[in-house]
Amino acid sequence: MEVAANVLAAQHSPQGLHVGPEFAQAYVRATENLKPVFGTSGYIEIFPGSGTLANEMAMLDEGQTALILDAGYFSNILKKSVEGCGATAVLMPVPEGQPADPEAVRATLSQQKHDLLCFNVRSQLRCFLLVHLNCALC
Repeated sequence: MEVAANVLAAQHSPQGLHVGPEFAQAYVRATENLKPVFGTSGYIEIFPGSGTLANEMAMLDEGQTALILDAGYFSNILKKSVEGCGATAVLMPVPEGQPADPEAVRATLSQQKHDLLCFNVRSQLRCFLLVHLNCALC
């Protein structure tokens, strides 16, 4: 996966203070820029943290379903976390080094109600994407 030079350069710059004004401005820009990506005018929240935090954020109620775009090891850990809550985890394979096929994701989401969409991005950028599909703030 190619990563833009400006993104790589930003990773090598000094870490900013997460409570400072620069972070607050970047946070607002990021959440506003994500709204069209997810097709919403609703509230978007970004939680910086580790994969462990992503597992904790993926807690669902019994009877709910998570669609996990399976990109490897951490997807299986996430699956165990979701199932540990009594919820159902559906793994959708994503070929290594490839992006998820948006049409395949759209088709899967249209076939069954899902409450959470999860994706472990496996690249030079380590992050989880969690999208709660049915929440009071959405």
